[in-house]
Amino acid sequence: MSTKQSVNVYNLPSSTTGLGVLAQVFVVALGGALGAAARFLVQLGFGSGSAPLAVLMVNVLGSMLAGMGLQWFTASALSSGWSTSLSLLFVTGFCGAFTTMSAMTVQARELALNESFLVAGGYSLLSVALSIGALLLGAWMIR
Repeated sequence: MSTKQSVNVYNLPSSTTGLGVLAQVFVVALGGALGAAARFLVQLGFGSGSAPLAVLMVNVLGSMLAGMGLQWFTASALSSGWSTSLSLLFVTGFCGAFTTMSAMTVQARELALNESFLVAGGYSLLSVALSIGALLLGAWMIR
């Protein structure tokens, strides 16, 4: 029998009433606004001709940050009352809005429409594989 304690990093409430839920929604929304703005700035930095590379970059970097956040907040959840709010702000809000599967699929579609089917498939596989690898690396780095 395992003695390792399971921790719900998101610590979602069992009911959907009360100020606690509204405060959590606000925290997620704030993180989401910051994450979406950060993604936009990264895409501006890459320029319009490099959209697939910019989306790949934010998805891989965001996955690594999410892995780091999940590991950090899971480890600190047992000792900190701030852990849940910070996890909602950073992992759910910021990383959730910073990374974007929809933008990756739009880029893959555009590559496919330009008859670059092999490139579109490779881009999609690379995006998913690197993002999963970055998430695992981020979690490992915080251990």
